[in-house]
Amino acid sequence: MFEFDQYEPERRVQPRLTPPPDLATAADIAELSFMVWGEHCIECAEPGCYQSCGLYQARPDGRCRRFAYGIYRNRDFAGLRGYGAEITFKTWGKLEAEGNALMEPRRTVLRRERLIAWGGGPLRTMATLASSGVGVDGWRDWPPPPRKIARRLHRHVSPAHLPDAFRIDVFNPSDRPVPLQLTMRVVADNSASHGASGPSRMPPPYLDRFELPPGLSRFHVDATRFHHILTCGRRFKISVMPEAEQSITLVFLALDFVRMRALGAGHVNDATPTADAAARPAVKCVVFDLDNTLWHGILAEGGGLALRTGVIDLFRHLDSRGILISIASKNDHASAWAKLESFGLADYVLHPRIGWGAKSASVRAIAGALDIGLDTFMFVDDSPFERAEVTQALPDVACHDAADLEALIIHPRLQGSGSGEAGRRRAFYREALQRDQARHAWSDDYLGFLRACNIELTIRPYRTGDFERVSELVQRTNQLNFSGRKYTAADLLQRLADPGLDKIVLACRDRYGDYGTVGFALVARTGGEVRVDDLMLSCRVQGRTIEAALFRWLWDGMAPAVHRSLWVRLTPTRRNGPARQVLEDMGLQPDPAGTGYRFSGDRRFDVPAVIAVDDGGAGRGGNHAAMPSVSDGDPVCRPMTDS
Repeated sequence: MFEFDQYEPERRVQPRLTPPPDLATAADIAELSFMVWGEHCIECAEPGCYQSCGLYQARPDGRCRRFAYGIYRNRDFAGLRGYGAEITFKTWGKLEAEGNALMEPRRTVLRRERLIAWGGGPLRTMATLASSGVGVDGWRDWPPPPRKIARRLHRHVSPAHLPDAFRIDVFNPSDRPVPLQLTMRVVADNSASHGASGPSRMPPPYLDRFELPPGLSRFHVDATRFHHILTCGRRFKISVMPEAEQSITLVFLALDFVRMRALGAGHVNDATPTADAAARPAVKCVVFDLDNTLWHGILAEGGGLALRTGVIDLFRHLDSRGILISIASKNDHASAWAKLESFGLADYVLHPRIGWGAKSASVRAIAGALDIGLDTFMFVDDSPFERAEVTQALPDVACHDAADLEALIIHPRLQGSGSGEAGRRRAFYREALQRDQARHAWSDDYLGFLRACNIELTIRPYRTGDFERVSELVQRTNQLNFSGRKYTAADLLQRLADPGLDKIVLACRDRYGDYGTVGFALVARTGGEVRVDDLMLSCRVQGRTIEAALFRWLWDGMAPAVHRSLWVRLTPTRRNGPARQVLEDMGLQPDPAGTGYRFSGDRRFDVPAVIAVDDGGAGRGGNHAAMPSVSDGDPVCRPMTDS
């Protein structure tokens, strides 16, 4: 469910959104978990930030408004819950929920949501009156806030009954793609029972990124990807946020852990082109059999195989229209793949399932790997038995007789898109496959995953055009705000005018996207010591060893000497525990004065070599003369070096 109680209708000035004609009601979902999605800030440290942050705007309850008008219950989008949650994200806005993986029947969860939405407010009012009127303190916290209900339910999760996937149904009303970031992160717990909670001891976060094309998108994120979070026994939070500097409007129809409904028989899903077929969702992936489907003959029987006429043209047509192609065949994988390569078809194929299992299991696995709904799949096979098996197990999948292969080019559900971007869709999924392959080793080899991300860090001097973004960082950064300071615009201008400080800006990108400006540092140099007086890093790059790369760059820029020293100011706050943990994990020691951490001596700053650093030609570590503040121009690009 969503927190609609902070919606302000007078702020919603945009025109009415029109839902797509193929809006699904998610009837394939059997079980859900109860969660409450609400408005949050990426760098929230309420209520202290309300006074210092230039972006603060009060909601009706006094908290910070990061959505333009709150969350609007848009009943034109009759999805899983009979409505869509319409949100216009402002700068730093994110949608967040307390994680709960306890699966319950769909009807139970939706009934609970309706009860809370209908009666939560009146019940809280009655409880407050009872508490104040008769002095019964036990009523004061009743009923519990919905997010606490979710937290309590999660304590009863059984490892034997976990979700199948995390489901995202979202509508993008704009005319351009929107990148969406999904994060699942374990909440640090300082209790003795859990011990220390540094990065090396906490379950690693799960991060994913999706490209939302205009219109409706549906993603099934397989639960094996974040199994380590669901089963770690700790609280966790889930957040989604668009990666964009400008305001972005999205309508969410589902953001849920789900178990899928058992699929039965009797569903008519023949893919013959008819007027009714045109009303169904456009096909996004066609799964082909091989023997007597793409080629004449049976591979296992030997002899010559001949590619069917028109297959190459069909593959090219589907690929150019952005329709994905896969294979489900009962054959020896190596032999079948070699034959696909010899016919020039292999490069078109994504996530093939070639083996001896049921074809329905193969199609389901392909859908999971591609993260697209089964109702957008078509299965092509010459065997009536195989088509019937898929129809019985997966009634949403359209089945097509391979005898009529030529008709697929004109099939109304296979027209795809004529945009240039559609022709790149196969490449996009290949990149996603590479990302997933890198992430599979994450839980056991986190550094290996980071290396696979190809992270690039740009370290350059501050420029006047950076002021707005740097102001946001110094006002709103909390978890990785090492000094704990918050600067007003006037304070920041004063610090920027100090000639004794290097003003360093950090920007980051990886193989999956550009994070933009993610950090700001004020550095002083006195003799053989470099003093990091301020360092603020966005939590968007938390856990990516950006801090280590910066410190290594500063350290290597000093001449080797016994007396050289790197000092980092650390002022503990309620929220910057991760900053302290970073320093301790890198081997810095607290100084006797208790004002910071120090690394000194004639030794190597030993940090993971997972980031490429571009310092704009200033040299390793630069120096005060080489890192001035400048008013314009970009740093000169130089070959990047491993940090």
